[in-house]
Amino acid sequence: MISNDLFQRFIIYYFNIKIDMSNIGHKELERNNVYFIPNTDQVLKIYSDKRRWEAEVASLKFLKNKEVNIPKLIDYGIFEDSLCWIIMSKLEGITLSQIVNEITRSQHKKIVYDMGHVLSNFHQISKAHRFGEWDENMKNKRSWLTFEDFETEKNRRRGNELLSQNYPENNLFKLGYSKMVDLEDALSSVNMFSLCHNDFSDRNILVDRSGNDIKIVGIIDFELSYPSDPESDLTKMVLKNYFNKDINLFISGYRKNLDLSEDFENKHKYYLISLCLEICSWARNNAYDFYKQAVDVLEQLV
Repeated sequence: MISNDLFQRFIIYYFNIKIDMSNIGHKELERNNVYFIPNTDQVLKIYSDKRRWEAEVASLKFLKNKEVNIPKLIDYGIFEDSLCWIIMSKLEGITLSQIVNEITRSQHKKIVYDMGHVLSNFHQISKAHRFGEWDENMKNKRSWLTFEDFETEKNRRRGNELLSQNYPENNLFKLGYSKMVDLEDALSSVNMFSLCHNDFSDRNILVDRSGNDIKIVGIIDFELSYPSDPESDLTKMVLKNYFNKDINLFISGYRKNLDLSEDFENKHKYYLISLCLEICSWARNNAYDFYKQAVDVLEQLV
C-alpha cells in the first residue's frame, strides 16, 4: 500500500499545492486509489502494483484514436521510484454495478446482451499481431514461442501457487489443475489476438440511465489488459454470472459481430478453470465471497 505521506508529497509536487481529493475507486480491494481532481474533468489513479500501472498505460496508449469510449491518457509517471500514477479524463456515467440490483428483469436481459455486443465490438477494433503482458511502452516483457506456451506457463504457475497453500478444498483444486492441463491442447489453434480487458464485468462498465432505458456509455479500468485470445475475455463475465441463465444472452450478444472458434467449448472451459484457480490463489483471505464463487463454479467444471 502507498503511504499517505508519500501520496501527499506527490500531490504537492505535481499540483504545487496541497488539495483534498475524493476517492472514487474500488478502494476496498486495496489495489489502487482513484481520485477526482477538483475543478477539472480529470481523475488521478494511484497504483499499489507497478504491473497494473504498466498494463493500463500501455492499453490506453494502444486504444488512442480508436472508436471506443474509454478514459483518455493525459499524463503518467513514477514518483520517487515507488508511486505509480496516471492522470486521465473522467468519463460520464455510473458503473453498472451501482444499479444492477435495482433494474428490472427485462432491463437486465437487455444489458447483458448489450455487454456481449460491446465486448465483440471492442475486440474487433483492437486487433493485435502479438500476445502477452506488456510494459508501459507497449513492449512485451518477454518472448514466448507460442501463445500456448505463454498461457500454460502462466496458469500452471498460478495453479501451483494455490496448491502450495493447502486449503481445505485442495482435493478440488488438484482435480481442477489436472483438468486444466488436459485441456491445454485446445490453445494450439489460437492464432488471432486482440487487446483483452481481462476484467470485463459490471463494475467496469459505465452506463447512462435515462428512465427505463439503460445504455452502455464507456469501459474503464484497463490495469489487467494485454493482447491475448479475445475469447478468453468472456471468462470473467461468465464466471460472475455462471448460475444466472441470462449469461447465454451475453454469449449471443458477442456472437452478433464475431463468430466463436470451432474449439470454443474446450477453450472456454480451460479459461474458466484457470480463472477459478487464479482467484482461489489470492481471494480466500481477501475477498471470501469471490473465493466461494470460484469454488462453486470449479465444482461444476470438474
